[in-house]
Amino acid sequence: MPLGTGTPDDRFPYPWSVYRWLGGEDLAHHATVDLDDLAVQLGRFLTALQRVDATDGPLSTRATPVNTRDNEAVRSTIDHLAASGVLDAGLATAVWEAALAAPAWGGSPLWIHGDPFPSNLLATHGRLTGVIDFGLLGLGDPACDMLPHGPS
Repeated sequence: MPLGTGTPDDRFPYPWSVYRWLGGEDLAHHATVDLDDLAVQLGRFLTALQRVDATDGPLSTRATPVNTRDNEAVRSTIDHLAASGVLDAGLATAVWEAALAAPAWGGSPLWIHGDPFPSNLLATHGRLTGVIDFGLLGLGDPACDMLPHGPS
């Protein structure tokens, strides 16, 4: 339950809320997490979320895992990383083009978190204990939640 809410203004142009503190460290800063256990626990959480009735749910702004509107930005990033020697531009471009050509999700939209990145996952004693930041929560392709990055 929110303890307080705020409306957009000139200093912060988005709605915001304050909730009670949840213990744990976000995984972006937590180096000693059991990755096998994390995968199981996050999978259980996402599966439970997808089972919630989606009737009349809003579409997530991240409803698809790959979007053609990202094409220019992705290609620019590939070029930048290739110029820095980080990756092979040809291989990365081939992967991007294969992703764009992949068939769209054929099922009904399901609830997705939309942002299961390390900074939104909390751990205590090396185990997942919380999922936060539901700003992209909504309906979409469940593959969207298969994009978390491992701890840094």
